[in-house]
Amino acid sequence: MKVLFCNIGWMKEYKGISEDDTIASITTKSDKNGKDAEQYNFLNLDGYYYGYASTKSGSKKKAELQLEEIDPKEEGTEFLDDVLVIWVAKRPNDKAGSRIIGWYKNARVYRNYKENSLGLYNIRAKVKDSLLIPPMHRSYLIYPARIIGAGKGMGQSNIWFAKGEEAKEILENSISYINDYSYERFDDHITEDQLNFITRDKLDSIDSYFKKGEELLHINPLKTVQYCNKIIDEKGEDLDILYNKALGLEKLRFYSKARELLKHILEKDESHKEAKAKFENINKLLKDIDEVS
Repeated sequence: MKVLFCNIGWMKEYKGISEDDTIASITTKSDKNGKDAEQYNFLNLDGYYYGYASTKSGSKKKAELQLEEIDPKEEGTEFLDDVLVIWVAKRPNDKAGSRIIGWYKNARVYRNYKENSLGLYNIRAKVKDSLLIPPMHRSYLIYPARIIGAGKGMGQSNIWFAKGEEAKEILENSISYINDYSYERFDDHITEDQLNFITRDKLDSIDSYFKKGEELLHINPLKTVQYCNKIIDEKGEDLDILYNKALGLEKLRFYSKARELLKHILEKDESHKEAKAKFENINKLLKDIDEVS
């Protein structure tokens, strides 16, 4: 199995820095905007997470993520697929070591940094193949090599390839921990069933669902989508309702799904100005993402 350990700063959600969630125990450099790039490691962007792991080196060659250290056959390649990326971070004021805070399964790991609308990244994985552990359940320690011996734990680098006989036990135990994990996840994993769910909330009229959905767009866009599903189920297809649903999907960062819905609206009514403008904006965003992925 191809495995990579990545040490990052400690956060609760990794969905962006806020008053309630700042980066502690910082170990990494900042992106071009001066914000720590790992802050978005568990923020859904069109069904994917884009993770940042610092290679932190002054040498251009060494600043690359050495993929051949993960798989010797990958000398010179630009990316490596199907990697288990184990994210670890040091809890504030914790002297024991870093803890596993989450993982990406079946990840694509890039040799060099890339950049999208969120910032820098060098790892990508599907949301459904990933998991962020709730802070209270982050109990699995990865001890530093200075405590348990060279090759048996993470050194000063933020990247650890866990190679050799010395790392075998901790590698196997870490994989077993991940495979046996049974607590809830802390990241927003919105499923297809949730997006298609027809709300069971009881409101006075179809118009009430429409108005309530608009009110919730910036607070709970998933509810907006589910209210739109209710109206469509009761009333049939309506372009204004479909447009509101597309706005909800956009807020949830399901850009491809929103684009498909907007495309459908324009096929029915090419004069729909709001749908056309929104379609062009999302299309440009997805084009930018596709070009660097």
